[in-house]
Amino acid sequence: MKDSRIAVLHVLSDGSFGGALSHLTALFSSGDHRRFRYGVILPRGSEAERKLAPLPVTVIALDLQKRSFSVRDLCKLGQSISAFAPDIVQTHGAFGARVAAFFAAPHAFLLLTKHCVFESSRSRCPLLARALSLAARPFTHLSVATATCAEKMLLREGMPASSVLTVQNGAPPKKRPDEKAMRMRRQALALPLDCLTVGFCGRLEEEKNPRFLLSLARALAAKGISFCVLVIGDGSQRAMLEEQSKRMGLGAHFRFVGYQSDPALDLSLCDVQINCSLLSETSSLALSEGFALGIPALASSLPGNREMIRQGENGLLYPKGDVRACASLLARLSADRSLLESLSRGAQRAYRQRFSSALMAKRYECLYRALLRHSSKKD
Repeated sequence: MKDSRIAVLHVLSDGSFGGALSHLTALFSSGDHRRFRYGVILPRGSEAERKLAPLPVTVIALDLQKRSFSVRDLCKLGQSISAFAPDIVQTHGAFGARVAAFFAAPHAFLLLTKHCVFESSRSRCPLLARALSLAARPFTHLSVATATCAEKMLLREGMPASSVLTVQNGAPPKKRPDEKAMRMRRQALALPLDCLTVGFCGRLEEEKNPRFLLSLARALAAKGISFCVLVIGDGSQRAMLEEQSKRMGLGAHFRFVGYQSDPALDLSLCDVQINCSLLSETSSLALSEGFALGIPALASSLPGNREMIRQGENGLLYPKGDVRACASLLARLSADRSLLESLSRGAQRAYRQRFSSALMAKRYECLYRALLRHSSKKD
């Protein structure tokens, strides 16, 4: 019996999963699998393959070059796309997959998801950016940005306004752990009850600016504030951070817990979650996960963060890179627990109204249906 569901095939091929993997995990977890048949092509043996395997989605693992475009990958991508028979092919940095789909599934819509935006990219040659955008246009029917700032970048690069829209990221619901589990975890981490716990959840790589945490800790210690920085994540800068925190005499203020497949327990121990990126943020899934647990955000004033955070409602913004301003806001939160409670309620409200995976999945599935309904390709 023929499957009448709308077939949507996602492709991760460049190896730079980051937020794209969390994005797909949220979408597949909350999608309507009665009406949609989801699949994903990804590199064999990757973290993405392991994380997505338990979900109700067809996982197609291929030996790929792990970059956006590779001539060597076109044939195997085309064969897999043709076998899946998609109505929609949605790629995440995988230009080669859109080229392969253009020929292997000529009836399918080709979507690009724009997850990242780097302010430094404005310095690129605009003529080159527009030339690349023009070359990609036959292989991209629609570009979907995860934040308005990413949409604006696509427009600056020459994508027509009629072919660009924004669908913000959403995170799956998180159940706050019970008090016993939180108490035991707090004891295991030796977290004092009366300290301000600042959480950082993300990759410990240069683009996330984790070095900022060291300067921030020094500023907070100088103010005499009782605090602890709970670092949830791993990456190439972890060893440096651990070593430097001890060398600076700040080791007692840090807890490094590494990558957590489900950070809900550790995030729940935090009073506030910090985002200290300098170059790029669109719609942070880490902040959305925190909102789901009632953890407000303290974030650098990048365009994506400004879209997510309403000052004084679900978090606070500080000028990017400004250690003194950030430390002053944390000192304020340490002294005003009623403000923390108000921000916590606002974070949960923001999650329900704007940042849940259920809302994101609904928006995408409405988009998929609209594309098929309003196009002759449906026939």
